[in-house]
Formats: sequence, structure tokens, C-alpha cells
Amino acid sequence: MAKASKAPFLFIVSSIAVALMLTGCFDVAGGGGGGGGPGRVTISGMVTSVDGDTGDVFGISVEAIDPINGKGLGSSTDTSVFGAYQLKVPAKGLQRLIELIFTTPLPFSQSFSEFFLITQDSQVFLDVRLESPSQVIIDDVDGGGYQVDQRRIRIGDGKRFIFSGPEFGISTPQQAELTINGSSNDCITAKKNSTVTMNVQNFTATNCAVGIKADKRAIISIDASESFEISSRNSGVRSSNQTFTNLSSGEEFVINSSEDFGIRAGGQSSVVVDLLVPPVDCQIFGASGDINQESASAIISVPPGCLVP
Repeated sequence: MAKASKAPFLFIVSSIAVALMLTGCFDVAGGGGGGGGPGRVTISGMVTSVDGDTGDVFGISVEAIDPINGKGLGSSTDTSVFGAYQLKVPAKGLQRLIELIFTTPLPFSQSFSEFFLITQDSQVFLDVRLESPSQVIIDDVDGGGYQVDQRRIRIGDGKRFIFSGPEFGISTPQQAELTINGSSNDCITAKKNSTVTMNVQNFTATNCAVGIKADKRAIISIDASESFEISSRNSGVRSSNQTFTNLSSGEEFVINSSEDFGIRAGGQSSVVVDLLVPPVDCQIFGASGDINQESASAIISVPPGCLVP
């Protein structure tokens, strides 16, 4: 079946991806690979309509390709009578740029495609509608949309974990609801000059020992256009040893620690809470105190008012 040509845009995205590979944004990490088994990410969801027709969603071919070399990634699948699909894609490092292609059956075959990021140790739930000439539009009308369930993140030695569209020249990550379940471990740990960058719609870290831990010159930046939430047993955010952590939200910002401080900063580290469109509903709570700041560290709220020492 023929695919719609996207050569100019594909060349641009490919160039960006190659540049990122050369600068270390695609890192090889050990360990298992999320919901699809070792080294594989499961992507599942629904095609809800084709050009507005909700009854024309059966037998649509779904495949993932590598936009750099155009090769298929794993096996393709066809949608069920209800438009459901599921495929498994090799993770290949901390994050990978893929192109999802949806092709309607003959006799009036048409292809629709969009670029997405997949991350190691994650499971993706993606509902879409297809609209001519070749658009794949995330469909969150019935609460499905774009959801990423991410296992805990642990990186060091200068590696980068990136779930952010601007770095890859795409827009889809900003529409994602990303959830990290720590399973009683630290949800995000970055140390030794490593970097965590996320640019999403909603960010949730739950069932964490520590929500976000930055150590040894790490940089963490999480930008949620709507809601940001951490639920932890120990510190919600813990920074030390010359690190920088920037956390932002457009509508709601919540950190809740059941046994320790909401934010704890020490060792010449900085934590910035950046509330994008005030007034944002901001709540920082810790059983031992909302914040704990050593003299050489900094905890800053932009605009002021969220943090109450």
C-alpha cells in the first residue's frame, strides 16, 4: 500500500535526530525495557475515526518506522472492528524518535503519519483520529488521548533522558500525560552531570520514596503545561551537590511528602518552582515541613508566593 510522501519534513526531522545522536541525546542504558518486554515498548490504543467517520476504523494497518533510515521497527498490526491496535517497538536507548503510520485498506487506501518519542521502560496508550490529507490527531475527547506510563528513571555519567518535543522538532510530547510509578523507590534520580528534560501536558510521580533526586551536578527540567504532581514518602524533591532543578506548571502544582520535607535543598543546589500562568493552584506539603533549605542552596518561586519557609 502506498504511503503519503513527507520527504521534506522527514529530511528535517532526520537531520535533527542525527545531530542529537551525535551530541549524546540517544543513550544506551542497561536493564529491562518496559511493558513490551526487555528492550521493547508497547504502544496500544484506538483509531476513533477516519475523516470524521467512526464506523470506518476496521483493518487499518499500523506500523512504526525509524525516520532516519525508513526501516520498519518490529511487526505491523491491523485495527480491530472497534479500531483497537497494539504493537511493540524496540526501545534502543533512553529515548527514540519514531514515525507511526496508519494506512487505510483498499480500494481507497490512504496513509496518515506523525512523529512520537518512546522512552525506555514505558508503556504508551494513544488514541487518534485520522484526517485528510495525512494528519494523525491525538483524540482525548473520551479521556483516552496520549498517556505514557513510565517506570522509575535512574541516570548518571552524563547521560540524557529527554521527553520533550522542541529538542526533536516535534510537538506530540507536549500533549502527553506522563506518569511515573516508583513502586516505593525513588521516581527520578539524576547524578554525575546527567540531564532529565520533560515537556508534557501533565506530569505525575506517584508511589515514590523520593520524588525527584538531583545529585552531583545533575540538571532536571520538567515543564507541565497543565498539572504537576509528586506524591512521596520521603522528600518530594531533594537536591544537593551543585545541581539545578526547574519545575513548572501552568494550572496546578502539588508536592506531598508523607514523612519528610516537600522540598529539601542542600550542597550549593538550586530548585526553581516556575508557575507559568498565575494564579496557579500551588500546594507544597511535607510532614517534617514544606521546605528545608541549607544556607548555600536556593529555593525560588516564580512568581513569589508558592513557597512558605
